[in-house]
Amino acid sequence: MKNGMKIAAVAALAVLIATLVAYAIHDDRPTLEATLVKGERYGLYLDVTLEDMESIGAYFGCDLDVAYGDKHYTAVFTDSHSGIATFSMGVSYSERSSRLSLSLNGGDLLKETGIGEGSTVKLKVIGEDNLYKLTPNYRAGSTDKRADYDDDQKFGNYRELSGGNLKKDTFYRSSNPWNHHNERAHYCDDYYRELGVENLICFDLTMERVQERCEELPDAYATSVYEAGKVHASALSPSVLSHPDQARFVFESLVDTEGSVGIFCTFGKDRTGLYCAMIESLAGATYEEVREDFMTSMCNYYHFEKDTPEYEAVAFMYIDRYLWMFENYDYIGDYTSVDWSKMNFDNYNPEEVVTKYLINVCGLAPELIDAVKDRVTA
Repeated sequence: MKNGMKIAAVAALAVLIATLVAYAIHDDRPTLEATLVKGERYGLYLDVTLEDMESIGAYFGCDLDVAYGDKHYTAVFTDSHSGIATFSMGVSYSERSSRLSLSLNGGDLLKETGIGEGSTVKLKVIGEDNLYKLTPNYRAGSTDKRADYDDDQKFGNYRELSGGNLKKDTFYRSSNPWNHHNERAHYCDDYYRELGVENLICFDLTMERVQERCEELPDAYATSVYEAGKVHASALSPSVLSHPDQARFVFESLVDTEGSVGIFCTFGKDRTGLYCAMIESLAGATYEEVREDFMTSMCNYYHFEKDTPEYEAVAFMYIDRYLWMFENYDYIGDYTSVDWSKMNFDNYNPEEVVTKYLINVCGLAPELIDAVKDRVTA
């Protein structure tokens, strides 16, 4: 017993020494002080330059220690906001604006960390980020040109929803068929025309903006659906967990339809992907089915393939985290405390998980959820 305790004590001491050495090494590395200024789309700007970052040895794909007071956070340094894993912190560089920004992807930086406009943080390189090098296409593999994609379906990101006991030939998804600034709209509109889809649910435009698009595109099939009074539209936030009230619009709209339904946002992958994941879950889809359908949109849009390291990395960075959060919703708003490497889906029941999330977090009545299940299942 004493020998065992001694060995344990020695092991604990070794870990402590290794930790202290690691911190000492990091403490010897140069530090850059930065103040957060004027907010922007993906967070807050830092009042430092790319050259300033390089002066402390920072490079795209490294992890940074972000110190704020006595708190320390890890943030990836990336040349694309897509390089930041969902619910993780990142420092991203925009070549267009030549600015650096600090953000908590999918979360509220100020509420969770206290870091806001006027705050000063200290940045230091920790080492190489494990996910960055696995996701080159996810960070830079999308374009708005049809010629860059294998076929119309991948370009428009359209297909039928699938999984579980979902009704066949009824529910479809795509990019926005009214986005006249993007080539995808034409292909998506033709898809819905060919199917004769009877209803449309739009996640990226208000009804006022839909009306404007219809006036600009009077010959579009989607416009005829609008004129028939069968369009539901709201400009939803991609940060789904931060806006639980949005679920009411989605599911009340769904039960208000009869016949076939087309569901879409700008590119058919984020808002569409997450809410379709919920629909498929309520229809009894398995974790594997929900995950695969979500990832199909990522593959289509970003040009990577299933059964590759990039596929698994993106799934880990995105849909797995959302599915885990649907079940462990007590961590909503406390993302930086989660050890994502410990996610486990061995006994994951999507229908049960999403039902509880919609009732307990989004405040939906059980009767509405039952109505949704009746609407979407065969």
